Amino acid sequence: MLNVIRWQLAAALMAVCIGGLLAGIRGAFSAGLAALAVLIPSCWFAVRLAMLAQQGKASPVAFLLGEFVKIAAIIVLLALLAGFGSGLHWPALLLGMAMVLQANFLAFWKKI
Repeated sequence: MLNVIRWQLAAALMAVCIGGLLAGIRGAFSAGLAALAVLIPSCWFAVRLAMLAQQGKASPVAFLLGEFVKIAAIIVLLALLAGFGSGLHWPALLLGMAMVLQANFLAFWKKI
């Protein structure tokens, strides 16, 4: 699970670079904020799941509950960005979010 976070971090860095190339500093900042809005809840979920597995308390219910909280946190963070981020570059923001979310598929394709 922690390898998925590594792939997401790499995707976030690539999104910041691409956003910066396409839209300057505003694009890099927007892509970075969106990437963090996805990356922070994903890190929390991965660490929580690893701790539960280490304690022998991992279960499908714990996984689904953690996934629900992760998705809800991502939605809240993105809503906060939409509400308070008046100077954001929206295409770069969507690029950052999409790249980090799609990194999960790359990590599973590479058979972590």
